[in-house]
Amino acid sequence: MHSQSVCNEDCFHCPYPDCVRDDLTAATYAELATLEKTIINPPTLKQQKVAAYNRAYREANKEKVAAYNRAYREANKEKVAAYNRAYYEANKEKVAAYNRAYYEANKEKVAAQQRAYRKANKEKVAARQRAYRKANKEKVAARQRAYRKANKEKVAAYNRAYREANKEKVAAYNRAYREANKEKVAAQHRAYYEANKEKVAARHRAYREANRRKRKKAPSGTAIPARRKANNTSL
Repeated sequence: MHSQSVCNEDCFHCPYPDCVRDDLTAATYAELATLEKTIINPPTLKQQKVAAYNRAYREANKEKVAAYNRAYREANKEKVAAYNRAYYEANKEKVAAYNRAYYEANKEKVAAQQRAYRKANKEKVAARQRAYRKANKEKVAARQRAYRKANKEKVAAYNRAYREANKEKVAAYNRAYREANKEKVAAQHRAYYEANKEKVAARHRAYREANRRKRKKAPSGTAIPARRKANNTSL
């Protein structure tokens, strides 16, 4: 059986005729790029002088260069987008490795940038999210189920806190939903009752017992509101 080739990450003494790595990291890509520029295809003296001049110019004119780049991108959106797409298609692994390495090294910065972007582009972000959910219903539903299953206590605590802070809003939503989905709600109630008869009966007994005690403790002449007739399909 042919043994799998293993990379020892020593490119200068590689025993293989071609690279056997398919999971290069950003650091490895940077190292290979340095080898390419300095040893395999070293720049000429003129190229070195030009590169040094450009670096010095950018360092001394940061704001000017940034303003120029912004203006160029604004004036050439389609051209820049096409270039970026082509570069990404040709360098997917390299881009992914770089993005992973950058995110790991700048988690707080990336999170802050994302928050600022969402705050400044609420409608745009919401529209994009709606479009994504619509195009990926099954994928989104599966991800939500997996999250709820893995974070039951966290989800329950969040739901309780939300209901507590938005009682009127939740009540209004529930009323509107029941009104618009009467048959569906009734069917859900029937199905719940059929699957939980003992649980529903126990809850009804506990409710009646609590109200009997309440009536006994009430002073004579105090009116006790009559309980509405229980529906067998109530939850």
